[in-house]
Amino acid sequence: MPENVAKRRPLRLSPYQVQVLKMLALGYDTDTMADELGRSVFSVHRQRGHILERLNAVTITQAVVIAIKRGLLNLDELEVE
Repeated sequence: MPENVAKRRPLRLSPYQVQVLKMLALGYDTDTMADELGRSVFSVHRQRGHILERLNAVTITQAVVIAIKRGLLNLDELEVE
């Protein structure tokens, strides 16, 4: 798909995927995310793949940058507590 077509397509992540992406941006590992979200490790791992696919990213770092640029994540929400 040409790059300009992909940019026009709206990016949508589920609330669960946004939460997983926020936690990944903060450095959480999969086991910790699963525990805190009350989900299985498999579920969290699967969502990582879906996030990368939806954002057309290769790495989590790239996904976080894309999400910030597209307004899906806010830097203020990523402050370490």
